[in-house]
Amino acid sequence: MKKSDAWVVLRLDGDAVEFKDYIAVKGVYDTEDAAQSAIHSLSQQSNYIVTRSRYYSEDQKSDITNNHLDKVQGLKIHSANGHTRNHGLYEKLNVIRDFWNQFPQSNRREMIIPILSKFTELAIAQVMNASIIEDSSLGGDLKLPNGKIIEVKTIILDPERKKSPHLQFSAEANFDFLAIVIFDPDLNLETSRMIPVDALKIYANPVSQGSHQKINLRVTQPFLDYPGYQNINFLNYSLNPG
Repeated sequence: MKKSDAWVVLRLDGDAVEFKDYIAVKGVYDTEDAAQSAIHSLSQQSNYIVTRSRYYSEDQKSDITNNHLDKVQGLKIHSANGHTRNHGLYEKLNVIRDFWNQFPQSNRREMIIPILSKFTELAIAQVMNASIIEDSSLGGDLKLPNGKIIEVKTIILDPERKKSPHLQFSAEANFDFLAIVIFDPDLNLETSRMIPVDALKIYANPVSQGSHQKINLRVTQPFLDYPGYQNINFLNYSLNPG
């Protein structure tokens, strides 16, 4: 709670002038000068005094500012990872970002996300020395040298949405890691992590769509922080999962 000064304009009528009782509050102001100035616009048939008071309030301005800068769709953002030192990756991402900015907002997600998703897969493959899986029946996007399978999902955060990002998988999907790559609304790289598939048992929900079984997942901060997660480091290629 925040405690602040307040200057209150009180109206005193009849016997209240003498006894200072039965008063009416006509306004609350941040400064004494503002309160005194407000009296001039009030009816001159009554008597007014200005008195200092205190009030308690939530520090809303600070909270709103921090939430706007630090979270989108409930996820932490920092906008500190957008400029990777890998010049090749940075240049490719810059081209995609230029396209993103040129398309109207009404359809740019539809047009750009498939391109960005493919870029993300290729970037992770390069960083982790993984191979692209061409056969979709194998249930993943990338294969590590140790044989582990990675499913890659790309997310662009949307400040207009309050709910956390939503992903869906086939119930038959068979992979060892879920790689989540998150971009902020300006297409700056925010988060790139590999989450063990065991996390889906806790955070995902099975659903039926006709004859097909699907898995729905809300990408929340606790999911991203699941024990055993590993950052995909686009800066120095240091990730080497076991």
